[in-house]
Amino acid sequence: MANHPEPERDARRASSQRDAVRERFAGRRPGRDCAPRPSARYLRFRAGDEVFRPGHLADGFYTVLTGSFEHTIGAGTPAPYHRVLRPGDHFGERVLFGDDLRTGQVVAIEDSSVLFIERGDFRRIATGFPALEEYFR
Repeated sequence: MANHPEPERDARRASSQRDAVRERFAGRRPGRDCAPRPSARYLRFRAGDEVFRPGHLADGFYTVLTGSFEHTIGAGTPAPYHRVLRPGDHFGERVLFGDDLRTGQVVAIEDSSVLFIERGDFRRIATGFPALEEYFR
């Protein structure tokens, strides 16, 4: 004779599993909030927003679409590097091939937007195109 589990115990287990799934995904919309973040996405910054500063983890590559940013390396040193970044300029790529930490600071001068590419995806793209990798090294 086959051994059949108790229907009540199976119902409790299924209910418990459903509750765990509901708790994990509470407030999320299927197909939207549960999907992984795209590797390239648009980010917006308001005037005065800090994009990153020295010591931050190097998270990706930024291309300026609108607005402007101030990029500073070596603040407080005798000869700091300052540059204003405008649409078409890019930043954040140099440390993606070496150190994991940012060495400079980038702050939005005005309301601005960028196209951001995650670190791993940027490295895969750049290493897949040797000329691109060499340009960014």
